[in-house]
Amino acid sequence: MLVIPMDDANAVRIRFMYMMFMFLIFMMFSPNPPNPYRMQALKDQANREQQSLDALANATFSGSFEIPRDLNITGANVTVPEYVRREVESLSPKPVEEGFAYFSNVTGVVRGKWHRIPEPNKNPFLPPELPPENEERFTRVIPAPREFGNTTYHDTIVGNSGKFTLDLSETKQNDTIQFVEGTLTINKGNGDHMYNTKLQGVHFPRNGEVVLVSTTARKFEGLTLLPFLASNNATFASVKDLVYSQLLKSMDKHSSYQSSEEDEMAYRPLQCDVVVFLSVLPLFGISPSALSLYESEMRFPTGQTIVHPPSMELSGVIYSPDCGTALSWRDEKAIKVEKFWHAGRTIGLIAGCIAGVQVWWVLKEMAERGSPSSVSKVSFWTVAMQALMSGYLCGIYLVTAILLENIAVPLLATTFMAFVLMIYELRFLGLIFRVQRPERPVNRTAMPIARILPIRRGDGTPQNTPATTALNTSAPNTPATATVLPTPEDSPSPSPTTAEAPAPTAAPAAPQQTFEEQFEPDTRSEYFIITKYFYVSVLSLFILTSWLSSYRILTHLLLLALHSFWVPQVYRNVMRGVRKALGWRYVFGMTISRGLMAVWLIWYQRGDWVFLWESEDSDTIWGWILLGWLWFQVAVLIAQEIFGPRFFISANVHTTLNLLWDWLLILVTPSYV
Repeated sequence: MLVIPMDDANAVRIRFMYMMFMFLIFMMFSPNPPNPYRMQALKDQANREQQSLDALANATFSGSFEIPRDLNITGANVTVPEYVRREVESLSPKPVEEGFAYFSNVTGVVRGKWHRIPEPNKNPFLPPELPPENEERFTRVIPAPREFGNTTYHDTIVGNSGKFTLDLSETKQNDTIQFVEGTLTINKGNGDHMYNTKLQGVHFPRNGEVVLVSTTARKFEGLTLLPFLASNNATFASVKDLVYSQLLKSMDKHSSYQSSEEDEMAYRPLQCDVVVFLSVLPLFGISPSALSLYESEMRFPTGQTIVHPPSMELSGVIYSPDCGTALSWRDEKAIKVEKFWHAGRTIGLIAGCIAGVQVWWVLKEMAERGSPSSVSKVSFWTVAMQALMSGYLCGIYLVTAILLENIAVPLLATTFMAFVLMIYELRFLGLIFRVQRPERPVNRTAMPIARILPIRRGDGTPQNTPATTALNTSAPNTPATATVLPTPEDSPSPSPTTAEAPAPTAAPAAPQQTFEEQFEPDTRSEYFIITKYFYVSVLSLFILTSWLSSYRILTHLLLLALHSFWVPQVYRNVMRGVRKALGWRYVFGMTISRGLMAVWLIWYQRGDWVFLWESEDSDTIWGWILLGWLWFQVAVLIAQEIFGPRFFISANVHTTLNLLWDWLLILVTPSYV
């Protein structure tokens, strides 16, 4: 007989899963097939760049802001209005003189407030007017070039003032001209987003002049038009050479069908293109060589003695050629990238030290709460709120360390200390939960016990109790006797060697009551439950804060709620009528460390110390409110220890609380006693 060998079912299942896994890996890492539409777009972009190179090769300087009409470049019909030119000229870059110095590297972030430049009135005898603030959004409709078909787009920058963020990064450096890339974000006064774009431009270190433009394919070739926005013939030649080399590299890349993030931005949805004119304000009382040494030492520390100049300040004008929007700002401080990293490292080290001290306070408090009576006084929710804050900060430090690799080392150390603090606070929570478990409401109905079953732990092993021990232990100086309790299985069975006797008729026995076997909760399962709900709460807090980040008032209210961790302890002192639940070293230490850390991040996120966000003038009031609220809670705890835990409630409520609190459990008397 022919026997066909059959594989085991588990082996077949494992082989199938392995094949599916390898197939998924192959699909994920296999190169995508070339997209013919994308390849055609890259080819068209290379052709346009070749056309721009041909136009720039023979271009000459005809005047500041003067673009030749016969220039064969998309968007060459740009005209800068006279009132915008006056604003740009008022920026007044000056050449380096004795006692003047300019920053040679403008890499950093500028945050400030912009104001709309009023357009001149049609009546020359009337002053310029600003549009009304109640103007509806998307009121100005701009027709797109015919290459895009019959479509339009809108001017999304509305209002007469708001906030902006300009992130600058220099990629090429020399003494004459530098290539700069940037990102411009324009928001409303309340922080709502309105506009965002990528920028490319040039920086002249000798006079502090910066010109940036956006680029939209087939609509506005801003990079090609950049030389014609120069202020004189010398700068025109420098910008022309730099732009020519950039276009040449970009054309070679597109000719080989390679794309980048800049290409994706060029094909973004239609929006207003902008030209940004910046002026780096000169510094007085410092030489250019000393300032250059300072910038070099901040980037590549060697231990040399350097001067510490004031913050870099920039003034700027933003003009949109197609939408006609003109904005400006004056003397806004910029955060140099070196100072940004220095602020991040300092904040990380201080936060790590605070977390380390908090770990010590938690360990000392756990050691002092060694007895169940002292642990029963501590509020579970007070420690839970502090553990929630520690877990949230641990996640913030970890994400920041992953995203900002320049300060990853100090932030990873801070993440470790915050994680240790969170773990010990979770252990403290588990201890409080086990001790306070009998306080939870249970079914206390007294029922007769027909059979005593052993109380078992969570792992199934029996636990000795007074009742089971008394039943199975013989009394001293008496012969050991076995006490057999009636069970449903104990029924008479006939003997095979004796004759069956007629059984007397008896009344039917009452049905036996069934009782479930009691289990003692396992400590590990309790800790697992606490940890599970804790991590879900931390994730929910992350989601909530990301949603509230654009609403500053709601963010401040959430911060006040998170720093209300002494309120549950005050409530437990009142309900239990106890005091001295926590040591004053722990109370004062946690209040000072958590309060000062929060207030420092609220008050001093400005100037050179802007790292997470930028503080506003109204944040000073919220900082004092937070400190006052924290110390008010501590004052109530002190008053409860001095005057009694229920000193601020009436006598009737005091009596009611004494009656409501059940100090003794109902003791059930077994039926066999």
